[in-house]
Amino acid sequence: MSDFEVEKTLVSSTAHVSQSDFSLLGDISEMSSYISAVREGGDIPFYVYQYEHGLILRLAADFSLSEFPADLFSEGLKDLVIFCVSLGCSGLKLDCDGPVYSGFKIYDW
Repeated sequence: MSDFEVEKTLVSSTAHVSQSDFSLLGDISEMSSYISAVREGGDIPFYVYQYEHGLILRLAADFSLSEFPADLFSEGLKDLVIFCVSLGCSGLKLDCDGPVYSGFKIYDW
């Protein structure tokens, strides 16, 4: 069984991120060089993939919370990423039908 690599992903409602977060993450998923134009210093420490019901953020293997571009994203997304890391997850799935968690900011959009 040691040959298997399993990654944990936190699933969350898109209500916990702002509309501008979702738009920017969508842009990032479409253009890998987009973030370089938006943020001085280049890359962000995660990858973004679109799927039918939302977005998936896959954290880089060497992800560090100190590298999270808090200047670009809402407090809601930042809190989800912190929680994701604290659970030992390597991904965050933002799903339009995902669970809404108490204690996390909710955006009305």
